Amino acid sequence: MSKRFILCIAALAVIVSASAQSQVQDFKKFREELKKRYSDFRSDVLENYAKFLEGVWKEYDQFKALEPDSVPKPAVPPVVPSLSTQQPLPVALPSPIPELQKQRPESSQAPVFKPVKPQSIFYTPTEFDFYGMTVSLPEMSVAMPDSFKEPADYAAAWRSMDESDVKSVLIPALEAKAKEFSLNDYLKYELASSYIENVAELHGNASMSLLHYILANMNYDARIGVNEYGEAVLLLPFEQDMVYGRTYLQINGQNYFTFQNKQASTNKPASMKLSTCELPANTNPGSRFNLRIDSLTLPYTPQPYKLSGAGLEVTGELNGNILKLLYRYPQMPMGEYARSNILNQTRKEIVEQLKKQLEDQPQLEAVNTLLHFVQEAFEYATDSVSHGFEKPYFFEETLYYPTCDCEDRSIFYTYLLWNVLGVENQLLSFPGHESVSVNLDDFIKGDSYEYEGKRFYISDPTYIGASSGMCMPQYKTIAPEIDYIYAP
Repeated sequence: MSKRFILCIAALAVIVSASAQSQVQDFKKFREELKKRYSDFRSDVLENYAKFLEGVWKEYDQFKALEPDSVPKPAVPPVVPSLSTQQPLPVALPSPIPELQKQRPESSQAPVFKPVKPQSIFYTPTEFDFYGMTVSLPEMSVAMPDSFKEPADYAAAWRSMDESDVKSVLIPALEAKAKEFSLNDYLKYELASSYIENVAELHGNASMSLLHYILANMNYDARIGVNEYGEAVLLLPFEQDMVYGRTYLQINGQNYFTFQNKQASTNKPASMKLSTCELPANTNPGSRFNLRIDSLTLPYTPQPYKLSGAGLEVTGELNGNILKLLYRYPQMPMGEYARSNILNQTRKEIVEQLKKQLEDQPQLEAVNTLLHFVQEAFEYATDSVSHGFEKPYFFEETLYYPTCDCEDRSIFYTYLLWNVLGVENQLLSFPGHESVSVNLDDFIKGDSYEYEGKRFYISDPTYIGASSGMCMPQYKTIAPEIDYIYAP
């Protein structure tokens, strides 16, 4: 090859490289310009928010709170009858899948929330209780109207907060603390709410006005509304688009869910009409909140756990500070519990323990051993018995509470199937029941269905004594929905 030809190739390479670098730089410049335009546009919205608040308020009818499943769960877990009575039947699945979801012993009571006496407001750091954790943030006061009866009062409050150090001092401090704890969007709302409740000398509508101001200036699409009793209500939209158990309204096709002050009256009939200020049609009001959690990094309080069953055992400790924080967490689509990851290290330790105990077993034997482990490791009780309200557990919560029901076991089991055994599986929803299916390397006789060319066998952690391929009789001919898929 001649030197001349080599030089030509080298020159061409330089030109291509320079062109590629230029394209990357142009793209970065384009992105920065977009971000700046959005930032400028958002700043303009916030600067004029007081005008929106004293402008037109529109009345909306609320939608009643929805429940994920109206079919009641069984009071006791079903047990496998004689194996001779089990007849395998195919289970049909809908297509396409959705985009995504006891009385306790005294020593194991549900997390107790310890009230903290409100403190005086100054511009110095102050400590307050955040779900059992001590948090320190700047303490400051904000002048508020004497009453909140008219839109002009909310506008005056906004202008007062604009003149304070809330935006320049408090909000950055809240953001920094949220980053330290790895809080998601919703838990940032909880942190701000806890600060206002425990530190600020504000109550009722004034406290809700401050919370609205903080969230809006964190670039969230938080709106403030007023119900028929004159009580301020926060209206929050979510990425998940559905939060169960909460009333909501729709603005321009977007669901906004209601969050009231903790001091709001609970002995009045539910107010089904809300008024909120109108924002211009071309206004981008901010981001939606995300309920999914990705690895919390909270201050550490050890909480031991031990689970055993089917010859398997896992022991260790988790961070007990997650328990109060998650106890009243808004209920979201079931797949979001599977998507969330609360404590990375705790999960890693459990996976390592189970891998070691199952490493010598063939796939089907290991799957069934893991299945029977989940069936035997927990006592069964519905949420209404354990808590008095619907309470799906995140994976880590299942390690703490002495009882659980079908969705808790299924979320726990699907995670282990994939992360311990690498077995592709699906989280399934039947009427009144959550279950699991597994894709096995070898064909077996049993209740199954075909999905995208693969065969999945029902593997139910609540059907006591059942092995993979055994479906509860009442669900054999019912097509479930797929809430989540663990797959390559």
